[in-house]
Amino acid sequence: MTFMPALSTFIISKLLGGGQNALIGDLIEKQFKSVGDWGFGSAMSIILMVLILVAMSFMSRYEKEHSEGGMLL
Repeated sequence: MTFMPALSTFIISKLLGGGQNALIGDLIEKQFKSVGDWGFGSAMSIILMVLILVAMSFMSRYEKEHSEGGMLL
């Protein structure tokens, strides 16, 4: 159930990047596959997860303060 969404994530990033622009997922994948620097790839993954968690906590806090509904702005 999770294989196809996970596989499509790599394909979508390749299509969006167009081979010219590297997305963060592409850079992390390159660290593991091409470069072989597992430590730096892991560090990049952890930093990305922390940034996502911080953004989610800010959005959650903003949503609690303005719970009347409607648009964000």
